[in-house]
Amino acid sequence: MKKILQKELQFSAWITLGMVLIMVAYNMILHFGFTADALMIGLQSFVPIYVGAFLIEQTIVDHNVKRIHKLIVSPTDDAFKKAVWFSFLMVTFMVLAMTLFASLLSNTGSDVFWSEYLVSVARNFPVALIAQFFVVGPIVRAFIAPPRM
Repeated sequence: MKKILQKELQFSAWITLGMVLIMVAYNMILHFGFTADALMIGLQSFVPIYVGAFLIEQTIVDHNVKRIHKLIVSPTDDAFKKAVWFSFLMVTFMVLAMTLFASLLSNTGSDVFWSEYLVSVARNFPVALIAQFFVVGPIVRAFIAPPRM
């Protein structure tokens, strides 16, 4: 059990690292352009966002995604289908949670908080999904075997 938990944490840490790198870069460029300021803000915000993402994933999202995942896929489904559904659910919940987290961190007291949040979710979701399925997921899986589902 201890080895499985260690492998799960290691896998989650690397997936989170890759996704935070891509999403911080994407959002900094989206908001500030491809400038030195964007790079500096991204570097300054990376550690708190990474820690927040990892904690949110481990304490809230992972458990709930596993419960929903069990409702969607059956034990007889092939590993590919299970992995695709799990990744899709993780991206969905993490985008919702992390966009809220980042929106709260950068809240300027705007009256249109929720509409800005929904626009950010709509902008972040496709990028996160593509990053997970075609960049981060395959790279991390190539070096670290994913934990059993």
